Amino acid sequence: MRFAIRSLLLLPVFALFFALGGCATATRSPAPGVTLVDVRPIEATAFETRLRVTVRVTNRGDAPLTFTGSRHELTINGRAMGSALGAESLTVPALSTATQETTLNLSNFALLALARDLQRQPTARYLIRSTLFTPGLLNRSVSAESAGEIDLGALAEGR
Repeated sequence: MRFAIRSLLLLPVFALFFALGGCATATRSPAPGVTLVDVRPIEATAFETRLRVTVRVTNRGDAPLTFTGSRHELTINGRAMGSALGAESLTVPALSTATQETTLNLSNFALLALARDLQRQPTARYLIRSTLFTPGLLNRSVSAESAGEIDLGALAEGR
């Protein structure tokens, strides 16, 4: 009798475990891509420079993706420069793209080290690492990164 009662009590736990496992495999789709589209200066203070950054999120899957927020880390010429957080929701239709603007906070101390590089070469290599947060019970996150070149001379001139 005790065994039967214990078995009945564990049944919902096992059912939930298998249901969550089934959902994870049923909704598996290709990882989204995130690319840097635009960078514009906003303001500068003694310790920090703020930039308006536009990123493009690419949905490579055949179902829409919804994200509740994002985090982006920017590295330039191998130096960690700063981060941006976005709390806005973003829905990317299936096999499509959407853009999101966010504010990137850069450390002026990191910018001073980068300034020497700008004098020699205005073009720099960048790497953006993004984490996109999904809604739901599990609050899962998806990571993406992309690399490329950016003309920092144009940014410094405000073009």
